[in-house]
Amino acid sequence: MDVLMGDYAYFERFARQYEWVYAHSHELKQEVYRLRALQMKQPLLMSVIDEHDAAAHHFFIRDRTLQQGVAASRLMLLSGQALRKRNLPRQVNPASSGPRIATLHSNTLEISEMGTTSSDAQHLLDSASPPAVLDLGMYLGATSLARLLFHDMLLVTLPIDRFKQFRALGLQFEYAGELSGNVAATAHFYLDLRQDIRPSSPLSVWQQTISEQFAPWVNMPLLQENEA
Repeated sequence: MDVLMGDYAYFERFARQYEWVYAHSHELKQEVYRLRALQMKQPLLMSVIDEHDAAAHHFFIRDRTLQQGVAASRLMLLSGQALRKRNLPRQVNPASSGPRIATLHSNTLEISEMGTTSSDAQHLLDSASPPAVLDLGMYLGATSLARLLFHDMLLVTLPIDRFKQFRALGLQFEYAGELSGNVAATAHFYLDLRQDIRPSSPLSVWQQTISEQFAPWVNMPLLQENEA
């Protein structure tokens, strides 16, 4: 049975075992880089830091008992120029792709991209939580964080089967290009963050939980400014 489609109890168990962390400090970002180094099989953290990290918003999922990260990613805000440079399906002929794709070329929208997920492979092998649930937790983390940052659109890369599962659960990802008969195993999708998850979806409660865990740290600079 597909755990995403058939057993919502997995979500509840996962949320009890793990928490979502916004890496707002240098120390927390080290945990993000540690997971990335594990994924890339690099011995030194400095070797996996790139030019996007300074401006990116990093987050990770942490085991509550071990107090150790198990999966991490980042959000990168894309400018109109950056979007035009990307070699994505929607770039082939945006003028003929219809109004949905045309919105991605608007200079008035805040569009962010979710980076590649880095994870602790050994922890995943030892964990009772299926990888599909961890994947869902990471994408929900990205959408929750992007909404808290007041972004309008989120661009992601998804396996086609995950896209179908997420759509069925209420995450309304759209394909960022023209569908064809020869679709690759993964593709680029976008989510309009100005639209909420369907209230009837069990994911709406989970996303609210994630947002509550992120919010105090995302809002910290604003709170400090108001106090000053």
